[in-house]
Amino acid sequence: MKNPAIARVALIVALAAAAVFTAFACHAEAAPPVRRPAPGAGGAEQLMQQGNFKDAYDQFRKQTLAQGTDPRTAGRQLQLATQCLQNLGRVDEVDEYCEAVIKVHAGQWRLLWAAADNYLGMQHYGFMVAGKFERGQKRGGGHAVNVNERDRVRALQLMVQALPLLRKDAAAERDAADFYFSLGRMLLGNRGYAEAWRLQYLSDLGTLPDVDEGWYFGGGAPQGAPVDEAGKPILYRAPRTFEAAKSDGERWRWALVQVGEFAPDRVDEAQMEFANFLRAQFGVETMAWYGRFFGAGGSDEPDKDESGTYALHTLTDDETIARLATGIKRFKLPDEFNFIKICQQVADNAKSPQGQQALSTLADSFTNRRQYPRAADYWRQSIARSHIGNEQLQQIISNWARFEPATTQP
Repeated sequence: MKNPAIARVALIVALAAAAVFTAFACHAEAAPPVRRPAPGAGGAEQLMQQGNFKDAYDQFRKQTLAQGTDPRTAGRQLQLATQCLQNLGRVDEVDEYCEAVIKVHAGQWRLLWAAADNYLGMQHYGFMVAGKFERGQKRGGGHAVNVNERDRVRALQLMVQALPLLRKDAAAERDAADFYFSLGRMLLGNRGYAEAWRLQYLSDLGTLPDVDEGWYFGGGAPQGAPVDEAGKPILYRAPRTFEAAKSDGERWRWALVQVGEFAPDRVDEAQMEFANFLRAQFGVETMAWYGRFFGAGGSDEPDKDESGTYALHTLTDDETIARLATGIKRFKLPDEFNFIKICQQVADNAKSPQGQQALSTLADSFTNRRQYPRAADYWRQSIARSHIGNEQLQQIISNWARFEPATTQP
């Protein structure tokens, strides 16, 4: 006979196993496995969020190449489709696709604007294959080239193509101001402080430049603000029309002026953008960008220095000491190109959203000019307006100290 105790244990184990199997079967029936949506199911953006980049791109392409698609929608879809191609490793297809969309919507300024932004957001390098440029990384490498300048010019071509269409659009409203801001920043592309001398050129927008050899590593170390034959700093005035501009610098100034024409309440925003550029060109801070501490004074070429940090506290509001291409020099700036005057005008407008930015810029500038009472005054105005700057004010008026890392000396 079987042991009754063993028989009972075996029965309990069998019943438990049956219960576990039943529970598993019920759970599997109640929660079927999640499946990826079938191709074409759901919106393109939803497919993109799910990581289904191929099907998303196919839908985006079909929609953007359709006549009558809203230009706002088509512009956004163009940029999302480009992102899908990048995620798929098919960057070499982006140029053909982008130009096809531009051809379909050539009469829509919003789409042309989006396409210009799209070119600036692409990878600006690639390889020459059988005499043809292919964008992006290529297995096995090859003849590497970059198209930084080519993409910038193509973007500007599209923006200029959009200009007459924008002027005819009565519904442009505030979007026009953003368009001109974008145009201005494209004109400044690859032309920061280190390469501001390039703004003297008038980019040829009739012909795309050739690809450039090798990788692009930027413009190198700053060389100082450019000067004319007489040694005076180059200043760009706003022309009456885009076509009348004699340099990219003048084209940029014209674009900033147009912001105020379409959105008068954004004039201060354009003015601050101009002021920040001028400060980067002619602020006393430029003496610190050349491999020496700001407090050291002078330059590596003392025979070219006409002043130094020792004279900063003597500057009037219409003067500056800056590093130009010919060396450090003390000179006066006309009011139109005086970033201090521009910031003061913006700060005086109590209703300006850029008022706080202007006050902070002024306070920081006068601190660097070692005119601490003026800096403290602007920080007090900043605190009264926006409660910003108390710590900076205390650094000036209080007995603060700090520990500097240094080697122990006997």
